[in-house]
Amino acid sequence: MVRALSRSALLAATLIAGSMIAAACDEGDPASPVLSEDGGLVEAGSTGQSETPPGCGGEPTFAALRDSVFNKSCAFGACHGGANPAAGLDLASDKACELLVGHPSCVFSNRVRVVPGHPEQSYLYAKVSGEDLGTSPDGTCAGLTNGTPSRMPIGGEALCQGSIDQVKAWIAAGALCDSGDAGADGSADGADGQTDAGDGGRVTVTTLTSATATLAAGTDLTVTVTLNRAAPGSGADVTITSSDTSVLTTVGEVVLMKGDNSGTFSVHGVKAGSVTVKAQAPGQTPPATLVLTVN
Repeated sequence: MVRALSRSALLAATLIAGSMIAAACDEGDPASPVLSEDGGLVEAGSTGQSETPPGCGGEPTFAALRDSVFNKSCAFGACHGGANPAAGLDLASDKACELLVGHPSCVFSNRVRVVPGHPEQSYLYAKVSGEDLGTSPDGTCAGLTNGTPSRMPIGGEALCQGSIDQVKAWIAAGALCDSGDAGADGSADGADGQTDAGDGGRVTVTTLTSATATLAAGTDLTVTVTLNRAAPGSGADVTITSSDTSVLTTVGEVVLMKGDNSGTFSVHGVKAGSVTVKAQAPGQTPPATLVLTVN
């Protein structure tokens, strides 16, 4: 009798266990554990691939970005390369960096592709990270987005996290376009303190940028001035002017210290109107300009 009861109990337990397993599979429970190539346990549902695979990311320099990110994911025909690059941004061009740093986005009229020192304000970072892509684009190439800006590269695999971090680090470090402008002593001094010892090129202002193109009367706005190369040992003096000081006032001069590629200054809205802010280093023609509207 005891033996019969034990067998009955065992049979019942087996049937119950089988039913529980079947129910669990019907509800989509995780599959059996998978071993990775090195014998480690891979989380259920995972492909075993790392979010940051080997070789992802690199030095925060434009040259490194060009090799590891732009050339591999962006700079080709039908995208940002070829005879008719998307959004007029040719990342295969020798002037690719200039087309990014301080250059207005053609998707949104009030956004800039790269704001040196500020990844959070740079539309390039938004596009590669998929964060803050914006809505209701109003720029000159807004029609290309079908009303909804997409993460880059469009139609391709998103950049790995290491590459996204590389873009962010490059912008945060000042978004330098040149990596080999220093002289033998590590400075960029020339005979007049404003030229580069390596190629004799003069320090000039390439761009003036701000997070927005409008400000309210009675408020201030921060503007970033970016040089074509790091300031020499004696620094770089940049003259700042406003086309109409009754509408907007600004500082008369900004001095960038040795090694600085960019700096900031404030402008103050006085009354409604539109003005042009100009910035130029000694001997520079024409100056870099920025149009601002005071409401």
